[in-house]
Amino acid sequence: MNQQEAAPAVPVGKIISARRAAEILGRHVKTLESWRTEGKGPRYYQPEGKRGSVYYLEHEVISYALGGAR
Repeated sequence: MNQQEAAPAVPVGKIISARRAAEILGRHVKTLESWRTEGKGPRYYQPEGKRGSVYYLEHEVISYALGGAR
């Protein structure tokens, strides 16, 4: 890697499933799926090549639930 290339960002925090994120938010997993397609809801992560695999960071979901910034 040369000096002009940045290392890929790696999210830091406790990784949780979409199911757990839905529980924290008091919503159904399908609601989170809809939010993702609409560009709403807490930030989510989907590793390249892992179609369908989605995860969240717990602190971001809690912040979203409390009305905090994304």
